Order: sequence, then structure tokens, then C-alpha cells
Amino acid sequence: MKKQPLLPHGFKKIGWIIFAPAFIYWLLILIFNDGNLTIFNKDFSMKLPAIVSQEFGSKHTQFFTLFETEPTLTIIIAALLISLIFIAFSRQKQEDEFVGSLRLNSWLWAAWINSALLLLADLFIYGEPFMSIVEINLFTLLIIFIIRFHYLLYKYSRS
Repeated sequence: MKKQPLLPHGFKKIGWIIFAPAFIYWLLILIFNDGNLTIFNKDFSMKLPAIVSQEFGSKHTQFFTLFETEPTLTIIIAALLISLIFIAFSRQKQEDEFVGSLRLNSWLWAAWINSALLLLADLFIYGEPFMSIVEINLFTLLIIFIIRFHYLLYKYSRS
């Protein structure tokens, strides 16, 4: 079998260590703060490089510029994505063809479920709530994969 380009097994633990606090902080922002970060970090903004930027409510788009923003949510989203990638793409202790087939099956399931959820959101959710769904959709493919893959590993280890 061709060797798959996966991260070493130790990255999974690092992923979980990064994921837990980032996910809790992200939930706190979404639930208690309605996405507004000013309660957490008053007057904390900085200029960050942007390929494309546009102020909320403005029709003026800028390309390749420095954009004044509050970076907390950007950092949290990056931490969540990196942690989920570490968890999803790390080798198992015993990585063989069977685990590879479970991995492939889990990706297929995750793609189908994620696509169906996004289609339903597109058909029935509009405006700002849809943008929240799109933000959450950044993570759902990886989360569904991780849940399905570990469920299958657990299921087959019990039999």
C-alpha cells in the first residue's frame, strides 16, 4: 500500500490541546457576545495585511492593503482550523490498510453530510444568519470526519 502523507501521531494530542480552549472561547463569543468582540478586548485593534478588504456597510473594496481590525476572532478561527487539521490528518498508532479504508469512508460521509447541510442552509436560511452558517461551515467537514472516523475505529475495535 502506498504510504499516505499524514502527520506524526503526536500532532493529534497537540491538536486537542489547541482545540479545547479555542473552541470554548469561540462558543463564548458566539453565544454570549453575538459575535461582537468589544466586551472581550476593548480598543484592541491592529493593522493586518489583507488581499481583499471592505468596511462593513461600505461599497469601496480595497486590494492588497493594511486593514484595521480586531484580530481575536481571526486568531481563534485559525487556531480551530489548525487544531482540527492536526487531529484529522494525524496517523493512528497502528496505521494500516483497514484504517486507511475507514479514513476514506469517513471522508466520503463527511463530504455528503457537509454538502447536504450547506444546501439546506442555502435553501432555508437568509441574511446574517446564513453568514454565521458559512462561518461554522469552515469547521463542519473536519468535525464530521473526526467524529465518523473515531466512531468507526471504536466500533471495529469492539468487534
